[in-house]
Amino acid sequence: MTKPKTLRVLIAAIALIASSALLYTFYDRFWYPPDEGNYAHVAQRLLRGETLNLQVQDVHPGYISFANAAALRVFGPDLVSLRYPLVFLGLLQAALLFLLFPRAAPWHAAIAAVALTALGTIQFLNPTAHWYCLSLVIVLIAVLQFMPRNASRLLVAGLLIGTIVLFRQLTGFLVGIGTVAYLLWETDRGVTGREALLARVVTVALIAALAVYLLFATDVSGFVLFGIWPLIFLVRLFFIPAATNREVLRTAGWTAAGVCVAVVPLLAYHAAHGSLAAWTEDVGPAAVALTRLDFFGRSNFAALVFHAGRQAATGRDAALLINGAYWVLLPLLAAINGAVVWYVLRSRSAGERAALPILASFYAVVSVHFQIPIYLYYSAGLSLASLLWLGPRLSTLFSRATATAALALAATGVYFHAGQPASRTITDILQGRRIESARAALLPHCSLRVDPAEGARYVAVVDLIRQHVPATDAILAIPSNAELYFLSDRRNAFRFYNTALGVRDDATLDAVERVLRDDPPKLITFNPTDKYNTPRSLQIMDAVKQRYVLLGRYEPFDVYVRPSQQ
Repeated sequence: MTKPKTLRVLIAAIALIASSALLYTFYDRFWYPPDEGNYAHVAQRLLRGETLNLQVQDVHPGYISFANAAALRVFGPDLVSLRYPLVFLGLLQAALLFLLFPRAAPWHAAIAAVALTALGTIQFLNPTAHWYCLSLVIVLIAVLQFMPRNASRLLVAGLLIGTIVLFRQLTGFLVGIGTVAYLLWETDRGVTGREALLARVVTVALIAALAVYLLFATDVSGFVLFGIWPLIFLVRLFFIPAATNREVLRTAGWTAAGVCVAVVPLLAYHAAHGSLAAWTEDVGPAAVALTRLDFFGRSNFAALVFHAGRQAATGRDAALLINGAYWVLLPLLAAINGAVVWYVLRSRSAGERAALPILASFYAVVSVHFQIPIYLYYSAGLSLASLLWLGPRLSTLFSRATATAALALAATGVYFHAGQPASRTITDILQGRRIESARAALLPHCSLRVDPAEGARYVAVVDLIRQHVPATDAILAIPSNAELYFLSDRRNAFRFYNTALGVRDDATLDAVERVLRDDPPKLITFNPTDKYNTPRSLQIMDAVKQRYVLLGRYEPFDVYVRPSQQ
């Protein structure tokens, strides 16, 4: 008979082998060129000695740029180089998630680990800060679960929160709220009267911060599916405070100290380079301006659920039925987890207090930032893991149903959606239409498998840039196609890579027009259908058309050159 410990090790090995196989199969089968290009372009400019924010704009706080620069330095100037850290992080988070589960539930742990991979990184293989943040959140949960409740634990928790903030501001904000709320709740000691004063004050501040964000960032569907559940937890914490005034001060002090430690390296960098003002502008007003662009409000998860439900109800074949159910359930995972957490909290027999369900509930709010299918993958795996963790504490039936649903979702995600090109339409995505990818063999600095038609278009444009622009000269991509700088290995004429972020006032617009007049880039590309076009990017194009000639249209780009470059 196999011993429980041996069986658990065997199941863990199966889970990690399965996760490894998924990551190996899909790590190079996808790209989203503009996003991919933003990260690679900024990283490459850092490697060439430019100062972040002072000479090259980025609305991320900074750590993601240095992580990507390190990947390019170690693995070479190729887009695939940015994938290798994601593979490592995917294995790390799968292993940690397995360890977070009770020893008596190894199969639930294995399903959670594999589902996290199947419904996570491989669905949007892109060096986005989201994947780094997700891994750090799981590390944070492990710290809260395994470290003794002392000052060191609070310091490390603060360090991780600060690091997450400096990868992506919004994620750090949400995780910070969730972590502080959990730390105030976990003491399991009801307090009343004056001893509860600080706990209630802090809780009101957390409620206000989250409520204001939700008010400005999402609609009714985002609030109901994602936002209301952490708010319910915070309201409960207000009425049933668990931490004394002294515990609140201790928690706040040590956690804040940890955040400060995380911030010191980046502040030191900017202080040394004289770029603090530029950094503040980029990660503040410029980052906020991004969320004010029109396309953020054009979709919502309620519409996704509606259309997917109708497809499932009227599906003509098994694929339509399966994918309809998939897209109905995926947006509901956070709400189901929130409701189950609320039910467990109300039960006096809730058992041990664990960070996974609580932080999963707060972290899920990252998905309301942009209500498109991709954003569901940033939180779905952790919400599902929480449900798998809670399942055995509710009932055998619920536990088995959750495990079955997790396996079905993971299988559907892998077969129909993993590694599929971003060029798929929303109809393709809803129906699970698969498009085969191919190696973009003639595309420099790109060892990825991509949509063949898209790859061929990029080969043509990059080849054109290299023919018309000497290696030391500059080009300009309007409004936002930084991948062209990286793939063609040509210099960006400006600090910004996205006109919607870098040209937000008339003074900057005038500066751009002066460069076009006095030191013009040799070639300019324009994507007229790009979602990042603004009135100012169109004004720039008016100036371009006065000084440049249209060389031709290379879908989706109009390519302009100086008359002498024809």
